[in-house]
Amino acid sequence: TIKELLEQFNYEYFKGYDEINKDIVLEAGQQFEYDWKFNLSRGSKMFLDINQSDYKCISSLALQTSLVVGLSFGSVDIIKTKDGRYYIMEINSGVMMDNFINQAENGYNTAKSIYKEAVMNMFKE
Repeated sequence: TIKELLEQFNYEYFKGYDEINKDIVLEAGQQFEYDWKFNLSRGSKMFLDINQSDYKCISSLALQTSLVVGLSFGSVDIIKTKDGRYYIMEINSGVMMDNFINQAENGYNTAKSIYKEAVMNMFKE
């Protein structure tokens, strides 16, 4: 069923999936569209094991994006597709670290250092 497939993909995200559609089985070739948002707050899983080349591209893209929109502190959600292209999904003026803290090894200290650096940068001339 759709529900079973979605739960296999990401159980935390889909565990409360719409009960009305829980028994639907798609016919061959039939498509099913679901909400595209996979934020950490909605059950997505994060990882920090990023190769140096990807890290450079992602960092550069996030910085350029922040400059273009005038974002001094926030988050830029970026994905990399299977064909190696990067896309900006959204830009957030708020930064939610709760799920990051819970998922990342040493997440609390990492989040603390991010906020500390952001506050210190506010006082630089």
